[in-house]
Amino acid sequence: MAHATAFLFILYHELLLACASGIILLGLDDLLVFSIWLVRVRPKSAVLTRTPIERPPIAIFVPAWDEAGVIGRMLTTLIDRIDYKEYIIFVGCYPNDAGTLSVVQDVAENEPRVRLVSGILDGPTTKAECLNRCWQALCSWEVQHDVKFAAVVLHDAEDVVHRDELNLFAAHLPYVDMIQLPVLPFIDLSSPWVSGHYADEFALAHGIDMPTRQIMGSALPSAGVGCAISCTALARIAEERGGLPFDADSLTEDYELGLRLGMLGYRTSFVRERSRVTHDLIAVRAYFPSELTSAVRQKSRWILGIALFGWDRLGWHGAIIDRWMRLRDRRALLSAFLLLLSYLSLFMSAGVVIFDVAVPDTVPPISQTLQIALTVSGAMLVWRLLERAVVVYCSYGLKQALCSIPRALVANVIAMTAARRAFMTYVHYEARHPVIWDKTSHVFPDEQRT
Repeated sequence: MAHATAFLFILYHELLLACASGIILLGLDDLLVFSIWLVRVRPKSAVLTRTPIERPPIAIFVPAWDEAGVIGRMLTTLIDRIDYKEYIIFVGCYPNDAGTLSVVQDVAENEPRVRLVSGILDGPTTKAECLNRCWQALCSWEVQHDVKFAAVVLHDAEDVVHRDELNLFAAHLPYVDMIQLPVLPFIDLSSPWVSGHYADEFALAHGIDMPTRQIMGSALPSAGVGCAISCTALARIAEERGGLPFDADSLTEDYELGLRLGMLGYRTSFVRERSRVTHDLIAVRAYFPSELTSAVRQKSRWILGIALFGWDRLGWHGAIIDRWMRLRDRRALLSAFLLLLSYLSLFMSAGVVIFDVAVPDTVPPISQTLQIALTVSGAMLVWRLLERAVVVYCSYGLKQALCSIPRALVANVIAMTAARRAFMTYVHYEARHPVIWDKTSHVFPDEQRT
């Protein structure tokens, strides 16, 4: 019995050391990014700094499968508020989605800027396949109307588009080939813990991580919404893929597209600027899933596409900075495993405390090395929570900043569950099976209070 107890304590100490070491390693990675951001980027409150030299025609792609509940309001809201004239919205639909088709047709009958793009394939296929049909419709439109679009802007059917978005794109397109705007998720007050964790994570990703990637010269991934890509760059990729720029076999075609543009030498930029008129950040706003199961499904798709299939499809090409950023993008599985071990060690620590109270002087002391590791890892966790709270405060105010600290627990549960789901999907995946658009249901802001 004594030998078994001694072995359990050794196992417990080794688990603590492994968890502390992992937290320190990942924390140093985050700390390095934060330090570069603090020295080279720092918070800025710039207004729209560039005035468009010209306002060329811009195409907006909106892929829509089972979006009858939101697509009509999204399109009419965009048209009513956008401060730009030369644009066409191509909405990709499916012949077996009568609800979405009907709504888009109704809008298109009254608004010539909206073009319905259907096809022969029943949905859902993939988001990339739908975008490719929009690209073909764009090419036909250019020939029929003798016009040349400067860029394609990607949006989802639930997005709230800022009035100055196209002006910002027009101002930057002469200098870069892809522009990504920040994403600011709405927080659903009926489910602030699940929906709010998206706000926390995007505040970090688009407040610190993306600006740091840009300043270091790394290729920037597209978020799939609020992203403008020059038609010249898309045509180059389409030429290499038989006329279709978006990879229909990818679960995260938007993420991969940004990196491929960087690999081809195109310039990408993440832009945080405020409107001269409304004085708010020019960003994409939308509701993300507010239910736990929907959030897990969405996060597992991101992990599957970026961390697993992304590894297979994109490899580790590029400069050392690009490889470092890809490692950060793909560490979700490692982080989830580390979280699982950390919570296990936390429960074991509670058991050790109870055992020490019940049977005094039997718990061996921890080593000095482990004490130092636990202290440093604890400091890393506290710093990361404070960093999260500060960036959330900048976008959402004090209340949400304070909520972001306990919300980290919700984010951890979602991350662990999504990682398990993604890994099991990857293990059982067979290449001959088509990739299906595993989308979540959407709502538009007039359906909920923010």
